[in-house]
Amino acid sequence: KATNVALMFRSIAKADALRRNDARGHALVIRTRPDLRWCSDLNLTAALQLAHGKTVLVPFAEDNLVFDQVAVAAPRAMEAYANAYATFRDEVERHPARSLYPEREMWRHF
Repeated sequence: KATNVALMFRSIAKADALRRNDARGHALVIRTRPDLRWCSDLNLTAALQLAHGKTVLVPFAEDNLVFDQVAVAAPRAMEAYANAYATFRDEVERHPARSLYPEREMWRHF
C-alpha cells in the first residue's frame, strides 16, 4: 500500500510539473483520477470565483482526512496541493513503520 500511495503523490506532482511547463495559461486546475466516472456535468462556478485565492476545493476535509481523488483550485493553490509528495517523503523518512493512508497524508500536508 505504501508504494501505491507514493506513486499517487508522485504522479500528482509530475502532472503539476507538466502543467507549470505548459505555455498556455490556466484559470483553473482540476485534479482527478483517470478511472472516475462523472454522473453529471461539473459546476465550476464556485471554483472560478475562488480561483484567485489559496483555496483548494475537495469533496471532504474533516477528521484529519482530506479527500485525495478530486481537487479543484487556481494554479498556485494546486501547485501547493501537488507538493504533497515532498511532505509524504519527509513523513516516511521520519516514521518509516507508520501506516499510510492517502487521505491522512494529504491532511498532514495541509
